[in-house]
Amino acid sequence: ILSQHIGDLENEAAYDLFRRTAEDLKTLFSRRPSVVCCDMHPDYLSSRYAAEISAEPVRVQHHAAHAAAVMAEHGLTGPVIGVVFDGTGYGSDGAIWGGEFLAGCPHCFERPYHFEYIPLQGGDAAIREPVRSYVSYMHHCGEDVSGFPLLREALEHGINTCRSSSCGRLFDAAAWVCGIRNEPDYEARNSILLENMSEPTEEYLEVEVSDGLLKVADIIPRLEKALRGGMDPHRAASVFHRTIARLVLSACAGIRRETGYDRVCLCGGVFQNALLLGQSLSLLRNAGFDVYTGNTVPVNDGGLSLGQALIGQMTGE
Repeated sequence: ILSQHIGDLENEAAYDLFRRTAEDLKTLFSRRPSVVCCDMHPDYLSSRYAAEISAEPVRVQHHAAHAAAVMAEHGLTGPVIGVVFDGTGYGSDGAIWGGEFLAGCPHCFERPYHFEYIPLQGGDAAIREPVRSYVSYMHHCGEDVSGFPLLREALEHGINTCRSSSCGRLFDAAAWVCGIRNEPDYEARNSILLENMSEPTEEYLEVEVSDGLLKVADIIPRLEKALRGGMDPHRAASVFHRTIARLVLSACAGIRRETGYDRVCLCGGVFQNALLLGQSLSLLRNAGFDVYTGNTVPVNDGGLSLGQALIGQMTGE
């Protein structure tokens, strides 16, 4: 049973509502949980709440929960390929994940492919200040970022940086390159504007894939070079979307060759982008994949609890 949308729990009112809602649901359905699940991130308020009400909560990796939520909605059993694109999720290696390709069953997913890590300056501050993502990608690729001396200095000395494979931050950097440079007043605003400015194209950039790493970082300087060479920003936005959709196909095809899996779950907040979702669905289905995404359950963090519950149930069994 999913509750209504509550929102970011770092807001005190939202956290109070979260706690009240949990108690109300237990009372309404006359149930007490035998298994309590939460995100793997130790500092999330929801994780702390889980530790308050259970001595041994099941800590579920963020992106595994996303993929499991789609499986639960569609009643899928057996192994799948989970393509999970979002902004931030705590990885099992302590890095910030967000450009992930999982394979297997919910309680034992492997991670055969993922976006390469870059040192992201500012961590969560990059969500509010997308220039940090742009500079982080450009610096990682050895490009000149002398116009941003404070950020360059921080990156060169590893000050307040984290390893990130986030697809959401890659979208922010692409939006910056295409001229969308305002500080967003809500999450993913610039990515939405990037989607809206895109015009149809079949063009895309080739991206190197090596040892399971998708070398996405140099998409940003390559787009910037194309724009300086006269490419229209609307076309550049389209090329970016098509490039990411082609990466989805490429990685899924690689996993299918290695495992035989041909069912794909597309999830994570980035797949609220209708353009990327539509392109990915079309490419995958034309290649013979069975593709699923959230229909009644949100593909963003609003559906995480369903995936956590499925993994918790399977872990208990």
